[in-house]
Amino acid sequence: MLYEEDAEEWALYLRKVFLHVVKREAILLYSLENYSLRDLELLSLNSYKCKLLILSESLLKDLTPKKCQFLEKVLHSPDSVVTLLCGVASSDELYKLLNVPGGRWEISTEQGPEDYISVIESIIFEGSNEYLEFSIPPDIRVEQPGEVSERKHMEEFSEVSGSSRPLAMVLPTEVPCENPGEIFIILRDEVIGDMVEVEFTSNNTCIRTRPALWNKSVWCMKALDFPAGSVSVHVYCDGIIKAQTEMKYYTTEKAVGSLLEVAGPGDGVCQNDMEELDDILTSVFRQEIPYYKFQSLQTEIYPQKEYTHFKELPTLLHCAAKFGLKNLAIHLLQCSGATWASQIKNVEGSDPAYIAERHGHKELKKIFEDFSVSLPILSLKLFLLYERMCACMSICVCALARTHNAL
Repeated sequence: MLYEEDAEEWALYLRKVFLHVVKREAILLYSLENYSLRDLELLSLNSYKCKLLILSESLLKDLTPKKCQFLEKVLHSPDSVVTLLCGVASSDELYKLLNVPGGRWEISTEQGPEDYISVIESIIFEGSNEYLEFSIPPDIRVEQPGEVSERKHMEEFSEVSGSSRPLAMVLPTEVPCENPGEIFIILRDEVIGDMVEVEFTSNNTCIRTRPALWNKSVWCMKALDFPAGSVSVHVYCDGIIKAQTEMKYYTTEKAVGSLLEVAGPGDGVCQNDMEELDDILTSVFRQEIPYYKFQSLQTEIYPQKEYTHFKELPTLLHCAAKFGLKNLAIHLLQCSGATWASQIKNVEGSDPAYIAERHGHKELKKIFEDFSVSLPILSLKLFLLYERMCACMSICVCALARTHNAL
């Protein structure tokens, strides 16, 4: 699904509807606010059997030649394109600007979820008997995005923080009771204040501690000892609560049992959770930190005790490599400083590609390797561009000199 920021609620609503017939991992929400031609290949956008474009007023208003070129490449096959009219009367204006025929399918926000699913099924499952039976729960039938938006304004802080773009996330979301290791607390918004504290609360235990600053919106600390079960996490800034989330502790016996029962070769205990986390983090970065910039560590500004947290995972790219966050890694590779970050080695001498391989993320390792291969080509193109610019400047200077002498 492709959409602009003003149609994000509709994208989230439609994903909720389509989850009744399509698996979560088969649905990609793509915000056009931060579009990139590189995503055509990195995210394999053209490999999706169905492309649903949410056509809103903002999309028509913000169309640029480059964005038109991007949309033309994605929407080139009309039989696989669905246009959802969201606040606009027709798609004619859009397709007059694009050098592609209009999509075969057109729906509007006035229709119901059964209509949306019927159209999607016609495209994705054409000639197949899979997923043809479905039922729409009552809450899906009546809870349209407009109603959801109105209800959200009346929700308390705790409900708001549980939305699809949470104020805080803990990575990993589940840790073992024995030797839980380090955790990362990722905040949606940059914290402005002198003191950040994190409070962990279980049934009969409440511990508040100060994490180490790992990045502008990322904090790191050693996971505390808790018995198996859910633990509430509250983030405070100067004594005022800013965000809340939840993490889970599990016993080693439970983890082994889960693996034996449901996991196949190479599957993780929390694979589905990690994939969902990957989608959420990528969305947070695209929307809230679109111009993220990698920076080299300046160890002198951190106490030596806090600096130990950076040794294994010196950048977010290393973190994504360890936990297999493929979509987040793809987004980070487009950020400023990604070339440096992809080559930097941790205290063990491992770069992101090696870390991904060591933790069994073969596809992610290949992404890092392909990125490294493309760097010399990009450097050559930049060098040739620099030479052309120098040559043009030289010609201009000579021409100005001749003009000056003639005068």
